[in-house]
Amino acid sequence: MASVPQGMPTYSSLISELRGTVEAKFREIPKNYIQRVNGNSITYFSNKDVQCAGKTIKSKEELTYISLYSNLSDDGKQLKEVGKFRGCLRDSEITEEFFYKGEELEKNSVKDYLAGKLNLDIFNYDYFRYQIKYSVSDMPFLSVEGKRDGDRHFSTIRVYRQKIMQLTTYKRDSENTDYVVTFYPYKIKRLFYGVNVNIDQKSIIIKKRKKNFFYFSNSKQISEFEFSQAFNNIIVNIGLGSLSGIVKFSVSNFPNTQQISASGQNSRLIDELRLAFTQLLNRDLERIRILLLQYIEAAENNLILDQRPKD
Repeated sequence: MASVPQGMPTYSSLISELRGTVEAKFREIPKNYIQRVNGNSITYFSNKDVQCAGKTIKSKEELTYISLYSNLSDDGKQLKEVGKFRGCLRDSEITEEFFYKGEELEKNSVKDYLAGKLNLDIFNYDYFRYQIKYSVSDMPFLSVEGKRDGDRHFSTIRVYRQKIMQLTTYKRDSENTDYVVTFYPYKIKRLFYGVNVNIDQKSIIIKKRKKNFFYFSNSKQISEFEFSQAFNNIIVNIGLGSLSGIVKFSVSNFPNTQQISASGQNSRLIDELRLAFTQLLNRDLERIRILLLQYIEAAENNLILDQRPKD
């Protein structure tokens, strides 16, 4: 199966990094408010009046909600899902769209969506598309798309429909793969921010031969660090970094939450892991993120016991 080249973050980690602020918020909301599950949606309310986004939300009125609606084809080969997070203001809504083509696809539950347990590895599917948008605009501010075509795989990242990167993967055999990573110039100009990346269109060719990776830019061999640095500067820090403000602004319209300290034998371990998870949100590695989530869940279910001596 195809994958990203060494030195490049996975697409799922890039998506998780952008939506991490929302994901962290909705990990705390169920602990701070009363929830009502209704099929594909979960509504949260309080038994007292709450100040949120500059307005008073009356007791028992909806504060926020999350939903996931799925449409699976009869043959199980196409799946479209639309997820929504809505804040206290009715026009403060984040919408995510997922479209999959593959074999034996299955719907996700709203609880899986809430827990961030969706499989966003684009290489697992014949076709994959992810889009996220904010309610003030119908235009997605980030799109990630992947398509398999025989031994080749094509994937792209778009910001406001501008292509900023494309990865072409060609698997020659079980041990040899060729990659072409192409960066494109782009311009972002919105109400709260502006970014103008005037780079020349640039391609980096990567060859995997057995277990070794070789990197070339303009026919000149470069190091994995130089490739990783270019990717992080052009795509992660500037491209996705310029979009993080949209997500943080939208989250400011969600109800305030207080982090609940764990109690019992595992309290110290759980609190340390939660803190580490929050600190990693804006620059995480996917494997670390998943591992921390697994540790937290296991500790909360008393599957991990903290037997370290007290300070």
